[in-house]
Amino acid sequence: MNQIQTIFGGALTKALEQVANSGSINISVADACTVESFIAGWVNTLSAHAKHLRKKGTTLQAPAVFVYVDSVGDFAKLHAGWTRKQTLGASPLDGFSGVLGVGNAPIGCYTSSATLPDMSSFAEELQSNGLQAAPAIALVSETKIIIWANGICSDQHIAVVLNDVTKPVTLTSIDSELSYFDAEFVRDNTTWWKNRTLRCTVENPEAAVQNDLWVYLSTVFREVALVRKEEDSANGRRDLTIYPTTKNPLDHKAILELKTLRDVLTPKELTGKPLTKRSLKENIEWASSGVQQAVAYRDKEKADGAFLCLYDFCAGNVVDVENAVLPIAKEYGVLMRRYWISGSHKESRKHSYPINPPAHGPSI
Repeated sequence: MNQIQTIFGGALTKALEQVANSGSINISVADACTVESFIAGWVNTLSAHAKHLRKKGTTLQAPAVFVYVDSVGDFAKLHAGWTRKQTLGASPLDGFSGVLGVGNAPIGCYTSSATLPDMSSFAEELQSNGLQAAPAIALVSETKIIIWANGICSDQHIAVVLNDVTKPVTLTSIDSELSYFDAEFVRDNTTWWKNRTLRCTVENPEAAVQNDLWVYLSTVFREVALVRKEEDSANGRRDLTIYPTTKNPLDHKAILELKTLRDVLTPKELTGKPLTKRSLKENIEWASSGVQQAVAYRDKEKADGAFLCLYDFCAGNVVDVENAVLPIAKEYGVLMRRYWISGSHKESRKHSYPINPPAHGPSI
């Protein structure tokens, strides 16, 4: 039987751990029926349901699991015994115990005819229906969610204890979350590489970084902000825009422009031939264009601030680009940050625990 495949980036697992720590009904959804919106929506609903149970002092009678598929119509044709539940998930007060749902939206799905009593039963049902590689979210108790970003057949999963922590959205807190994203997901990331040894990234590294960072920030700030990606502006398309959703006068609207720095360009196929190099001059020009974009979007959108996030795949963790671009960023009031991606565990250790710390450029 064909497995349902997923395209998650490496940052998703930790990102979802952040979203599951609250129970607000506000969801950051960039596009309908995407993996991101599905996960954000169902984790949101299930965490709110768990909060409702805790408030009532009752327990979850059986787990609830929801799985993403690209085409609900195709799935329904192959699984005639499943029942369409158009409004399931519209309210956190719905009954979820023992439910296995399949869909691609945060409301509505097809459910298995069986009410399943435990996770072993869910695993068997997922396996028998070819869903073992599909993104899955499980509410296993009124205080715990488990998420398999790459399906239950993968080794990666998280178990999250639910709580009601709320994060403010300010330039300072955004900066802090960008630093956390760097420390937890960026430095040792393997999913953004096509070949780490050759320092060859995936074909569109900025899109890969953007998707993972969008998931992370949209979930972290979901109680207080919406995070949108690839929105049109008079000056182009903004990478990420953070919109506060509360009336807190201290909250900030922010623009994030993302640029990747690379030693080589990525070919369609790795054939063993020498890779096309990208010069220091080209990296500096690319990063500098990000300053112009960030400030133009900030001014056009009347945002409170703009970040230029440089994700550096170059060998050596050198600061040449940072030092060249930082004065320009300062001139226009753009908060520039550089985050380096290691090519190996050895490189990462040297970066995290330097014996002779390298000289770093000043920060804003």
